[in-house]
Amino acid sequence: MTIEAILLSASICRHLPNADIIAYCPEEKIDRLPPQLREYLERTGTRIATMPTEGAFAPRYKQGNKLLAAAQPRVHDFTIFLDTDIVVWQPFDLAGMVEAGTVSAAPEGRYTWGKKAGYWETAYGVFGLPVPEDRVKLARTGVMSPPYFNAGVVGFPTGFGKLWLETAQELDRDIHAVSGRRPWLDQIALPIAMRRAGLDHKHLDDRFNLSTSHTPVSETMPVNRKAKKQREIDRLNAMDPFLIHYHAIGSLKDLRYAGYADDLLQEFTIFRSLEELDWKKHIDFDPKAVMAEFWALKKIPSKERTADQRKQFAVVHKRKEQFKAAGRHPDKFANVWPASIIPGTESRRKIG
Repeated sequence: MTIEAILLSASICRHLPNADIIAYCPEEKIDRLPPQLREYLERTGTRIATMPTEGAFAPRYKQGNKLLAAAQPRVHDFTIFLDTDIVVWQPFDLAGMVEAGTVSAAPEGRYTWGKKAGYWETAYGVFGLPVPEDRVKLARTGVMSPPYFNAGVVGFPTGFGKLWLETAQELDRDIHAVSGRRPWLDQIALPIAMRRAGLDHKHLDDRFNLSTSHTPVSETMPVNRKAKKQREIDRLNAMDPFLIHYHAIGSLKDLRYAGYADDLLQEFTIFRSLEELDWKKHIDFDPKAVMAEFWALKKIPSKERTADQRKQFAVVHKRKEQFKAAGRHPDKFANVWPASIIPGTESRRKIG
């Protein structure tokens, strides 16, 4: 999440300069942060805090880091938690986003969990609670659901984070048989923790958590499907968001928000574009082309491949493994970036 962290901190600095920014890192990974990123975060006023993660969830639960971060002690009365794959699009009133006695969140887009009969009853029943009678409208489908929120943007009284974590940990115990709980555990636990804490829900609309995930329009699509996808793109472009939840940066490229990431990089770093800072550009082959060729050859049964195809399959398979290993390497950014990515340094001249 290195690139995402750069974009998020830059967007906060641009639009919410008075915000107190804390970036949480698992304590076992703190030594793996690129030194260039550490310097950059310090320059943008972002404090790096570590948190213990060992044994918090077994087996490991990636989204559990969010819950552990939310549970950390802070001096602030309120916390606004943001997933790293979010950027601030324009200024807004932070104080207006939180309210005493409430948790602020936007409804999930669709029924990713809880649609099946009995799911919510089982989850609430772990704590001896009934399913609330109130309903929320899911953001994308418009379906009415028991309270179910996207956990990418959540505002809450700071002490609530600990109860949110504890609720998720209890729901995750196998003895309770909460079906299909992963990876949605953080979102299942959120409304239940709110009910346990006696906190109300403050509704955040799409402007505070605009998910830009969508299917690009293709000329090969059937007419009806193409029209449906275009309507979704038009809806996203018509929004005037405060916070954009892009999930994957490629989701912005055919929307009016395209170019925003590059704009942030140009203002806050020495890089001119996402492509320029990506470690993948330093690989001596095209990963996309390699993967395309790998899967094309893999579709051919091994006994039916020609000698040349078997030889080429070995080549692309080796490159695929090299690419995967490079992606896992903790120094993949530090090794290819200049010593500093701060504007005004001598490093700019070293960018290819």
